[in-house]
Amino acid sequence: MPKILIADDSLLIRMMLKAIVSAHRPDWVQVECKNGEEAVQAGEAGGFAVITLDMNMPLMDGMTAAERLRRSNPDAAIALITANVQDSIRQRAGELGLYFINKPIDEAKILAFLSECAHERP
Repeated sequence: MPKILIADDSLLIRMMLKAIVSAHRPDWVQVECKNGEEAVQAGEAGGFAVITLDMNMPLMDGMTAAERLRRSNPDAAIALITANVQDSIRQRAGELGLYFINKPIDEAKILAFLSECAHERP
């Protein structure tokens, strides 16, 4: 069963992401975190196929969390979700191999990411 890690300090965003995943990937195991540090701790065991990270979270930002999570989840598709659409953020996300999703999120953006994840997997 695929596992997805959802990390965002906004309860509303986490709820939206969980609802979209539940509706379209009901067999996926979902793990929810409210900051970057929790996400890294949850991801240490590995095994996540998909990870979504907010850029601006307490304790650790999404970019830093992504770098650390990549070590324990090298094959995971990771999305950086942010309202910060500066070119420097986009460029750094690209260098880290992250899928970039700008806020506000909606079902179409999340499904596009999940669809791309499915195409990348054997």
